[in-house]
Amino acid sequence: MARPKPQNKPVATTMRLDAALKAALAKAAMADGRTSTSLAAKILGDWLKENGYLK
Repeated sequence: MARPKPQNKPVATTMRLDAALKAALAKAAMADGRTSTSLAAKILGDWLKENGYLK
């Protein structure tokens, strides 16, 4: 029998960013001790929660 998949497993996605935005994200992530991906996910998640799209 197949094992059930975890409910909260992250999925991969691709985004195109302006070079200046990518550089600023990398700088902010480094200052916060995170990866750029982790910081982008946090920023996006925070915005979605603040605007009622995510609980």
